[in-house]
Amino acid sequence: MGETNVNRILILVNADKPGARETLGHLCPWVEQRARVETLHLTDETLETDADLIVVLGGDGSIL
Repeated sequence: MGETNVNRILILVNADKPGARETLGHLCPWVEQRARVETLHLTDETLETDADLIVVLGGDGSIL
């Protein structure tokens, strides 16, 4: 298998979910050492991104 480079990571956060903010606080420093990080709060808006990877914290399973 070929190597895949992840240069930009988008972290979507539902701050209303228990533990989501705390998890973001622990996750961001680790991720920032490895890639450029963008964070957004979950909304009903359409999202366009050039991210190589998207991580959802506190989602309800509706984002696939």
